[in-house]
Amino acid sequence: MSSSENKRIAKNTLFLYFRMFLMMGISFFTTRIVLEHLGVHDFGIYNVVGGMVSMFALISAALTSAITRFLTYEIGNGDKQSINDTFSASVSILLLLVLIFVIIMEPCGIWFLNNKMQISPNRIIAAHWVFQCSIVTFGINLISIPYNALIVANEKMQAFAYISLLEAALKLGVAFMISIPIFDSLKMYAVLLMIVAILVRYTYGRYATAHFQEIKLHICMNIDKFKELLSFTGWTCIGGSASILNNQGVNILLNVFWGTTVNAARGIALQVTTAVSSFSSNFMMAVNPQIIKTYAIGDAQRNMYLVFQSARFSFILMLLLSVPIIIQTDAILSLWLTDVPNNTAAFIRLVLLQALIETMCLPLQTLNQASGRVKLYQLVAGGVLLLNFPISYLFLKLGYAPICVFYIALVVSFGALVARLLTLRYLISFNAIGFLSAVFIRSFIMCVFSIIGAEIFKRFIPEMVMGEWLILFFSFIWTSIVVYSIGLNRKERTVINIKLGAYAKKIFR
Repeated sequence: MSSSENKRIAKNTLFLYFRMFLMMGISFFTTRIVLEHLGVHDFGIYNVVGGMVSMFALISAALTSAITRFLTYEIGNGDKQSINDTFSASVSILLLLVLIFVIIMEPCGIWFLNNKMQISPNRIIAAHWVFQCSIVTFGINLISIPYNALIVANEKMQAFAYISLLEAALKLGVAFMISIPIFDSLKMYAVLLMIVAILVRYTYGRYATAHFQEIKLHICMNIDKFKELLSFTGWTCIGGSASILNNQGVNILLNVFWGTTVNAARGIALQVTTAVSSFSSNFMMAVNPQIIKTYAIGDAQRNMYLVFQSARFSFILMLLLSVPIIIQTDAILSLWLTDVPNNTAAFIRLVLLQALIETMCLPLQTLNQASGRVKLYQLVAGGVLLLNFPISYLFLKLGYAPICVFYIALVVSFGALVARLLTLRYLISFNAIGFLSAVFIRSFIMCVFSIIGAEIFKRFIPEMVMGEWLILFFSFIWTSIVVYSIGLNRKERTVINIKLGAYAKKIFR
């Protein structure tokens, strides 16, 4: 185990957390302002119509991880010519995908928007503005993927932190600008967010070209490289397509059966979950290059160590924030938003539980990409995730309440985790039983004890000034105790004890 590699992971994680705290704080404040000025219905329109396009961002994420895998793998091997070929081939492939996406989405999306979605006639034009701006934004994001992948593959995570200062400031400015009554607020919001996305993506591209001058965009004639990339990204997109139906597809179902108010509630729930999940996803962004590089050089022992440890610590990082929010969802919403859509609190709790399961899958996904054997993995995992859409449709058609889709997603996510483990065991002899015992069972026990203990405390605390904050504080402390007692092994507890003892000596000296 390399101490320099561990230090690099820690340093990159700190940069990413710096970025995350900025984005999370401004994002929550921005949502409050946007919801206040747009209103629940326009906010719901933006979430569901923009979601028709942004749901393909899941494919964008799949492509990003696939291209990052290839660049990281080649960087690990030190083959500069192959790195250049991979970069140039990926740019060519993505330009073709943008063209295909626009050709398909323009007629199909407009038809669906006009004929199937529940949007009041006086807001349909504004909805079209949102749709067109979202298409432009998505196309720009796709073309930028290879440049972002270069930053991640070279582990220059500080770039994300610095550029996020610009992104956060621009988005905050947008939130205040839509309060000026000179133009339709929803139309203005869509246009300004599109401009922000273009500026941010341009900045990422400029950073990549300035700092990685050895990368030269050229016409790649390496047919084998094209085939390898197309095959890998193609199968990865199948998994991304399953995630589309699992997320935004269900969002459209909720609109068809229940209208934009439910979309607004789900949009807020997903924003809270995304913010909390960023604790684990930012950690994984720092670890992923090391998982791929150790696999590339054949260091199996460290590779497995990184997979197991990152899965466990990703869960722990998310659990520490999730439990206080689950216990005090209503209180947090009342402090955060002036107008809370119905069902928001229940949606948040269930989506957080689902995200806790999914966070353990992140290292498994990276390991599979490192192996390059993605076809079966994506078919199996994607096949399980695809069940979410038809089952949700069936229950909504039968008249069940909107919350049923969140229970269904929770069960499907667990099934997908099991499917991933079994597939990796078949493909690369992965220790699935060891993962279940060392990561999943331990994580499940931590989650149960944390929620039950915090809930018991909440029931006995009297109504008092600052009582809500006291419950939040206790929930975090109690979860930390559970994590220390159950989630950490003896060696990790010893390291923490030594660190705390050293700090205590400094304080009381």
